[in-house]
Amino acid sequence: MMARVWVIIALFLILPTVQAQKVEEISSFKITVDVNSLAHVRYDVTLKNLIDKPVVPGIGEIRLQKAEPIKVAPFSVPFTEERKPVKVTNAKAYSENRNFKVTVEEKDDYTLIVYEIWYPIEPKGEMNFTVEYDADIVDSGLLFKSVTIPVGTDTDIRNLEITVNSDWKLTYAEPPASNSPMWRGSIPAGGIAFYTAEFSILPLPILPVRGYVVFWGTLLALAAILLLIRLRRMRAISLLFLIFLISPSMACIYEYREAIFYPNATQEVGRDWIVVNFTNPYPFNLYDVNLSYRNEFVYIPFIPPNSNLKIDPYKILTPQTFPLEVTSTAGVERGAVNVSYTIKNNYDKPVEVRLEIPKPANFQDCVGCEASDVIKFHSTIPAGGEESFSILVSGNSARISDSSLSFSLTDSVPVEYGVDLVISIEKQRVGNRWFATFRIQNPLDQEGEC
Repeated sequence: MMARVWVIIALFLILPTVQAQKVEEISSFKITVDVNSLAHVRYDVTLKNLIDKPVVPGIGEIRLQKAEPIKVAPFSVPFTEERKPVKVTNAKAYSENRNFKVTVEEKDDYTLIVYEIWYPIEPKGEMNFTVEYDADIVDSGLLFKSVTIPVGTDTDIRNLEITVNSDWKLTYAEPPASNSPMWRGSIPAGGIAFYTAEFSILPLPILPVRGYVVFWGTLLALAAILLLIRLRRMRAISLLFLIFLISPSMACIYEYREAIFYPNATQEVGRDWIVVNFTNPYPFNLYDVNLSYRNEFVYIPFIPPNSNLKIDPYKILTPQTFPLEVTSTAGVERGAVNVSYTIKNNYDKPVEVRLEIPKPANFQDCVGCEASDVIKFHSTIPAGGEESFSILVSGNSARISDSSLSFSLTDSVPVEYGVDLVISIEKQRVGNRWFATFRIQNPLDQEGEC
């Protein structure tokens, strides 16, 4: 099995000031990767100023990291993994007749490329610049080589184009690739996407799975059959076979929404995003993890054993309102103001709700809630149901400050992933006939299919 290379490429454009509105976007981001023994990577970037004032891009960062099995002498130790920096040379950044300052620094487990652009972009204008470097990010074998490119930024990428070139033949692409460029798309700020291309010196067609898995799996199976024919006594043979698919399992993703609930049953939803928090509890690697939520797909190519991977944010979603409604009414009763709140649950399951309200001036009493330093309402509201409470304030008027509403929901998300497994073959001769018994060992504590 070839070593797996994990490459993290991130582009961070640092502004001199922080603004509430979007200041700039990457209107065009073209990535070209020439795959040989090393990879020559080129970014052609068009940065657009979205405001009516000049903007200085500042500092950009590109981070690269690879993960591969631990080696003892020339041998790789199965089910192990260590993260390393990537060897980078010939890094440069430029725009027309300008050369920008570039530095390369190797950290403990990743390599950092930093470039600086201190030329302003005119109001509503654009700047074109290029970043190039050579990097040891190619996962190379005798007959196959591949590269995986995650792309993520803190700035919207309006138009993304990725092309991977090689003298060898393309045998696998994820997502499925076109001719030129191989991939097109867009990525919102804070999002991340993964692109994998595998090439082979063999004249293979484009396959639905990794070509090296098909080739070496077939070769090992043929070798085992030939060996079985020649053996004259019972013997066990161990083979490595990829990939083992488990469906469904459980993964952790979280959705966060920034929302304001108004006491007239309306909401204002701001940022809406998902966070991937996946733990591999097993003592072996997980490969090609796939899961989906709200018609959005999450793909993680590799998670090492007994480790946790958290990506926050993974993807920005289209804002949606919550199926909860908050309404309030107020009336004067016997020299006091009675403010009543009703929370309605439109979910199809019970929801545990907590509401905290700063204690108003001239607070007198509350019904259906608790009063200490703040007024607290805590209740599990059944599906389609509602709960109410009221606050009594002495006088003819009352002012209720902004409150804090919190609740959480738990649901299951199906996930598919691959693991290494072992096939053992036992053969026995009875007279002039040979019999073989195949056994597949499932390393997981659940059923699977292959």
